[in-house]
Amino acid sequence: HLDQFQKIITSDFKPYGLHRARKQHFFENEKIVSLRKSGKRPCFSYSDFDCFVSQTFFVIQTSRWNMKFLTGILNSTLVAFWLKYKGKKSQSDIMQIDAPPLLSIPLPIFADIAEDKVSSVIGLVDDIINGKKNGIDTSSLETQIDELVYEIYGMSQDEIQVIESNL
Repeated sequence: HLDQFQKIITSDFKPYGLHRARKQHFFENEKIVSLRKSGKRPCFSYSDFDCFVSQTFFVIQTSRWNMKFLTGILNSTLVAFWLKYKGKKSQSDIMQIDAPPLLSIPLPIFADIAEDKVSSVIGLVDDIINGKKNGIDTSSLETQIDELVYEIYGMSQDEIQVIESNL
């Protein structure tokens, strides 16, 4: 059946293009995984084990940031607000998480962030991971991360009010 479409199918796995090749290192070691298309708010998940996901997920790996700290920043209300207004939208206003919007998020300069704030965000991310594993509500921990992120970015109460009322 697929022989009739051979001229239009493109893939690294010829002749039928059943899937496109992805480099194995993206699925190994420490990473952040996110659905490419998400509803109201994107969700970024930290993974420190090998997990192989389809192309409906976006995989983030970097050595420039502590991955747990970056997970906390990416899951913050501030970044969700930014992606809502500056990110890419697909059909029916669904957020699309791809490289261009992610790379354009105005991240703070890591070296300029107070070490206690970095440690606090990492600790809260650890607590959230453990809480989720045990079925515990982590919304208060997520709120604490939001407060730290607002401090890191130097947000005023008026700015925070605008962000939280428009998300």
